[in-house]
Amino acid sequence: MPTANNLICFLDCDGVISDFIGGCLKLVGKTYKDQFEFMRKPFSWSLSELFAPLDESELLSKMDVDFWENLEPYPWAKDLVEYLGKRFKDDLVLCTSAGYLGGDHNYFTKAVAGKEKWILKHFPQFATRTIICFRKEYLASPYHLLIDDSEPTVRKFVNNNGIGVLFPQDWNSLYSHLADPLSYIKNMMEKF
Repeated sequence: MPTANNLICFLDCDGVISDFIGGCLKLVGKTYKDQFEFMRKPFSWSLSELFAPLDESELLSKMDVDFWENLEPYPWAKDLVEYLGKRFKDDLVLCTSAGYLGGDHNYFTKAVAGKEKWILKHFPQFATRTIICFRKEYLASPYHLLIDDSEPTVRKFVNNNGIGVLFPQDWNSLYSHLADPLSYIKNMMEKF
C-alpha cells in the first residue's frame, strides 16, 4: 500500500488554499452572507446557479489577471501547505485548473498569468512544482494522491486508479467539516 514516503500529493488551489468564491463575490459587490445565507448546503458548484441571475459569461469576462492574482488565501492555507510540505516534502505539487468548459483562450491566458503571480506571492516554494491541468484524472495512479474540493474531480481521479481526498467546502458533501478543515485533512492523512 502506498505511504506518504512514496506518494506524490497533488494539492488543488481554488477552493482549497485560494478563495475563488470570495473573489467572485468581490466582483459582484456582495458578501458571503448576502449571497449564500439562505442557500441550502451543499451549494451548487455551478457559477450560474451560485450567482444567478448574473450571466456566467459576464462573471467570467471580469476574471482578469488581477482577479486571479489577488484572490485571498484561506485562513488555513499556510498551515495546510506547511503540514503537507512536512509530510510529502518535494512530492507536494500544486495542481490547479485554468480552464473552463467554455474553452475561452482569453480566460485561460488571464487565469494562468494571474495564478502564477498568486503562487509566487503566497507560496513561492511551488514556482517549480505546479501543474496546470483541467482534467486531473489524467494524473491518476496508485502512487498519486489528489486533495481537491470538487467531488466529481476526486471521483474521476479515484476511478482512474488514483487516491483522492475530498477537501471540505460548502459546495460538497463534507461541508459540515469546514469549521476545521485542517484537522479533517490531518485525520485523512493518517491513513497513509
